[in-house]
Amino acid sequence: FYLLISGDTISATILFFYGLLFISTIDNVLRPYFISKRSHNLNIFVAIIGTLGGLYTFGVIGLILGPLVLSYLLIIIDFYKDGKLNEIFKD
Repeated sequence: FYLLISGDTISATILFFYGLLFISTIDNVLRPYFISKRSHNLNIFVAIIGTLGGLYTFGVIGLILGPLVLSYLLIIIDFYKDGKLNEIFKD
């Protein structure tokens, strides 16, 4: 925005498209990869869906909350399938 306000529209446009094409693409590809590597049971596609869904639903904080909420949901579904859902809420 600074470059645009200062009148350097060519540099502002180049920087905008550089950020749009390279930085955001790399961020959207590498972040789920690293998230899935740290959590051994989380598939990379689930991490991508969680990241994009979290970003859409929660905004910027959704980049962290999205995969977290989705992985907790998958854990609850696994407990439900095994018939052990009541073990989650034991005292």
